[in-house]
Parts: sequence; C-alpha cells; structure tokens
Amino acid sequence: AEHLRGATTDAALNAAILAAAGGKLTPRQLREERERVAADREIRSGLSRLRARGREVLYRAVDVRDHAAVARAVSAAEAALGPVRLVVHGAGVLQDRLIKDKTPEQVELVVGTKVGGFCALMAAIDPAALKGLVLFSSSTGRFGRKGQADYAVANEALNKLAQHYRAALPHCRVLAVNWGPWDGGMVTPALKELFKAEGIEVIGLAAGSELVGRALDAGGDAAAEVVVLGAGSRAPVPATPWRVTASLAALPVLRDHVLAGRAVLPAALLLEYQVLAAMRAVPGRCLRGVDDFRVLKGVTLAAADELTLTARCGEPRRRGDEWLVPVEIGAGGLPNARATVVFGAGPLPAPRPTIARETIAYDLPFESLYEQVLFHGPLLRCLRAVPGLSATGATAVVATGDGPASFHAAPPAPAWATQPLVLDGVFQLMILWSQALRGARCLPAGVARLRLYGSGIDGEACELRLAVTATEARRAVADCELLRADGSLAARIDGFEATVEPTLARAFRQNRLAEAAAP
Repeated sequence: AEHLRGATTDAALNAAILAAAGGKLTPRQLREERERVAADREIRSGLSRLRARGREVLYRAVDVRDHAAVARAVSAAEAALGPVRLVVHGAGVLQDRLIKDKTPEQVELVVGTKVGGFCALMAAIDPAALKGLVLFSSSTGRFGRKGQADYAVANEALNKLAQHYRAALPHCRVLAVNWGPWDGGMVTPALKELFKAEGIEVIGLAAGSELVGRALDAGGDAAAEVVVLGAGSRAPVPATPWRVTASLAALPVLRDHVLAGRAVLPAALLLEYQVLAAMRAVPGRCLRGVDDFRVLKGVTLAAADELTLTARCGEPRRRGDEWLVPVEIGAGGLPNARATVVFGAGPLPAPRPTIARETIAYDLPFESLYEQVLFHGPLLRCLRAVPGLSATGATAVVATGDGPASFHAAPPAPAWATQPLVLDGVFQLMILWSQALRGARCLPAGVARLRLYGSGIDGEACELRLAVTATEARRAVADCELLRADGSLAARIDGFEATVEPTLARAFRQNRLAEAAAP
C-alpha cells in the first residue's frame, strides 16, 4: 500500500500502520498487522527473485482448508505448468493457549490448517505423478511445548501421514521435517533468547533450505521423518520421567509370572519399559537394540501391592550414526534395572544367521515343560516346540503373541517395541537347558547386546536358536538368534547371562499367588 512505501523498520511500519488506522489499534493488532505486511513483502521479494532467474511462477492465496479453492488453484497451475511433481506443504497457524483455555474453534483452526489443508492438497493432485512430497512439521510434535497441544497433535499427524505415503508411493521421496525455530519469521529476538535458554539454537535460512534439497536427493530407504534443530542445539530430554503402574489390576500378566508365591515383573517387560522411555528422548529415530541390560533387583509384588515404576533417561550421546540413551528404571529409590537403548536413522540390515539349529532331540515331552520345569502361566506360555537340546545349545519355536493389551489393563503403547513375550521365550529356553544340563533352574541377569534387524520380530512365530558360550558354578552365558519364517534374521542377542540357582526349584513350584485372606 502507498502509505507503507518507504517504511523499512519496525518503528516506521508501526507509525505508518497506526496513522492509517487513526491510532485505533491494540498492541496485539498492531503487531499482527506489522507481521502481515512483513510476510507480504517477503513473498513479493521471493517471487521477484525467482522470476529474475527465468522461472515461471504462479502465486495464489487461498484458505488451504477449502477443498474447492485448493482444487481450483492446483488446476490453474497444472494448466499453465503441467502435472504436479513436487509438493511442499508448509501451512500452519498458532493459537497458543493452555489446554483448559482453548476453544474447539481454535483447535479446529490449528489442526484443520495443517492436516485438513494437506488432505485438500492431496485430493487436488494426482499422487501417482509425484516425485517428491515434503511436509513441514515441527519439533513441537516431537518434544511438545507449553500452550501448543493442538499444534503438537497436528504436526504429529503430518508425521504419520508421511509414513503412510512413503508406503503408498514407493516411487516418491516422502519426507516430514520436524523443524525447530528458524532465524526469521515469527521468531523474534526475545523468542530466540528463550529458545537459547532451553538449549535450542535457531536454524539459519540458507542452511535450512539447503537441508531440504539434500534430503530430497536421499535414497528411498532414507528416513521419512527427521527432526532438525539449529547447530549447537541439544535435543530436549523429557523432564517428566516415564511411569507405569505395576499391580495385579494394571498388569494381569503378573498372575502368570509368580515365584515363591509372589508376582515378579518379567525382566523382558523391564527392558520394554526402558525402551519406551528412551524413545521419548530421541523421537523420530529407529530402534536398533539395547546394550548392557542388567537386572539389578527383581520387582516383586504381593496380591494387594501397587507399585509405580519410574524410568529416567540420561543425556543421549552419539556413536557414529547411532544415538545411545542410558535408562534406569525402578520402583523405589534405587534402580531395579538399567540399560543403554540404541537408535539410528533407519533399521539395521540383517546379517546371515550363524548359530546352527540343534538337532539332538530333547528328551522331555513338550506337554510336560510348563508343568514339570517352567513356572509360567497361560499368558507367558510362548514355547510351541523344543525340537533340540544338547550340551552346547537348544532350538525352539516361540510364538510372538498379541500386543501390549494382552499384558496390560491400560497399555502404555499401542504396539510392542521389543516383543517381550519372545524375549521371555529366550529366558524360558535357557531354563530348560540349565535344568537339563546343570540340574538347576536359572533366572535372567542381563543381556550384553540385543539387535533388531529390518522390521524386527514379526509374524506369528519365530525359530529360536541358542548357543551356550560359557558356564560357571552359578552362571551361564549364551548367544541367541531369532529367525523369521523365511529364514531371515529378525534379532540377535549376544551375551545373555543367567544366574543358575539350585534353590529355585522350590520357588518355581510355588507359582500360584498367595491371595490375601478375606476379613
């Protein structure tokens, strides 16, 4: 507008806007109008630079939530320039307020602009013609931010839409970029200082633009979700510890894991919970495995007990292309278990299996295993067959079971991260070996290294091959491989350590919970 010509500073813009409005603007209205003017100028400048380089440009401003308006704009662009080959979806609005203060209309505006706008755009184009699809998500969707619950939901929805389209469009490079704050736009000097105090540096305009180009050039196996923060940032570690309740009501599986008359939380669940906690520390990364898992003290419960398990993560650190997250979990002042959870940008390729299938027949009838040797109840009876067992190892078929809802009244996650039922099957097979070869049962003490390959442990069942590598008076160590039905390696455990204890026989027989007497 003519009255703004020559106003290049914030102070000059404020004066010109106020003069045009007769001084009848609140401070917030003045700021919003100044930001609108600055955005318009930036758009015009960008269009001018593109045209100066010989690019043909069409610019249309529409409400991205309006499917008909978006379809008309796309149709006009395709008529002039041809089919859409690349989509960059960057629409978004903020309505920052505490959840208790948000209105349904504000939530609809925020989520509708991000998610509804993207759906309108995809409905207007031919996805089969796409070669690139970039969704501008936000680090808020990963780490959260006060006052931005709806914004976090909207961005995490975009992340999952990216995963969907990555599978649906294998010919197209699909990428959701979870951006941190940029050095410009809505990030004022005051906001920049606030982010800096939180350990978050802003992203340079040139560096951010270059990153998108490089990410688009990456191969089809590259991650569909990336989190981008300014150089020198540290990824926020969740300040709130991860917690889960352990009681007979919350964890029905405890009734099927009873020793000496008391429920014992399975070690495989302790490992699963630590992995779930670590996922919050490096969101967007792919779980690759666990190092140095140690059971320090078992978590035991009487019938009436209710414990709160708390998992705390340490600062993530880099090791080559991997992120390592130390975690401790406990039900009191001291930890009951600790581990280091390993993440990467993508899954590990599966090496060839190296442990041979055991062919020497196991002499105990299969139907007698859970009655005569093991103590596990129905929910944990995952061994389907034990075709071989010898002095050097054992082979079994183990069922993968159902999801977390089979163990929990209120599952802490929609799907397993590590398939704890299968891992418990490893521990059960070691008990069978220990009883057969050492004349005593054993319990898991730790795992030096667990790695998941490709899609991890999936399918209805897998073959479990165990090779014993060391034995001492009260200790046995083994390596283990888990194979899918097609023979590919799903997971490998190195250095699984078990504590061999002759007195466990009596505890195994007392595998029914001692219920409290009625008053």
